Amino acid sequence: MIPQFVEMPDGSHYFTVNRTVDRPVLGRTRQDNRLAVTLGCSIEHAQNIVYARPFQLGDPELIAPIGINCRLCPRQQCSQRAQQPVHLELPIDEHRRG
Repeated sequence: MIPQFVEMPDGSHYFTVNRTVDRPVLGRTRQDNRLAVTLGCSIEHAQNIVYARPFQLGDPELIAPIGINCRLCPRQQCSQRAQQPVHLELPIDEHRRG
């Protein structure tokens, strides 16, 4: 599990716990896909969650800027962007990572 403090594009802050889970493979020809699962709460409630206790809650260095998904995220300088946003035209090659 990966605990993380995040900031949404509107400036709201959350504490999240993230991990991947495997989908069941239903056939030999089907690809085994992983799913990312995230549970979160408003930062005001983070002190009540055991996974947040090792962290200094007020440290701005811990907060990662994220968006709902790449198609809707307005962040232009995101190093993790995988898709072109709907509302912006950015020079992105959707077939290349990094």
